[in-house]
Amino acid sequence: MMLMGAFRILLSSNSSQWRDGLAAAFAASGRFEVAGSVDLDQMIQTAEQLQPEVVLWELKEDLLYMLTELKACCPFTVTVVMVGNPNRFNLLELVRTGVMGCLPLRLLPQQIVSAVELVVGAGLLCLPRPDLKTSLGTETGESKGTFSILSRREEEVLAMLANKLSTQEIAASLYLSESTVKTHLRNIFRKLGVRNRTEAVAAAYQLGLVKNGNMTMG
Repeated sequence: MMLMGAFRILLSSNSSQWRDGLAAAFAASGRFEVAGSVDLDQMIQTAEQLQPEVVLWELKEDLLYMLTELKACCPFTVTVVMVGNPNRFNLLELVRTGVMGCLPLRLLPQQIVSAVELVVGAGLLCLPRPDLKTSLGTETGESKGTFSILSRREEEVLAMLANKLSTQEIAASLYLSESTVKTHLRNIFRKLGVRNRTEAVAAAYQLGLVKNGNMTMG
């Protein structure tokens, strides 16, 4: 029986035990209906048939091409992936291929349900905090070098952007005009090589600039 207002979710992994545990957790939440649970080689075909609101699947490095296939056949489906080691993936590229959430496999089922509910219900981007030493070399290397191309004011604007503030809210907080904030945003997008707000926030995560949900400054 489908719950009123429940999100239809497709689970995909080659571990049936993992899928069964998650299916039970999602069903118990009252917010999701498990529309399907399949192995990875059946995911694209099943997703195309079911057109669920959410697909949660275990992403492996040799299956990145499936992100593009999934987006093509299910353009309105929210994609959330589970990965063994987030540092082995380029978070910005994942976002560009339609991923709204990237969660480590070590999370407990209830934690996964809560994270997916935030992504789907509130439209939040949910990404792990990378280990700079393994994902980007060293803390004083690429991440700081890339971030240093931003001015102090641009850093402040990016920090507020990562905290989901609107252009109007950023302008009010920094005592700037909205047009000035928009100029800062265009400069940030250009310098980071991103196309929109979502990618800018993803870049901040990729560079290790988000700590416990907040931006690190300076």
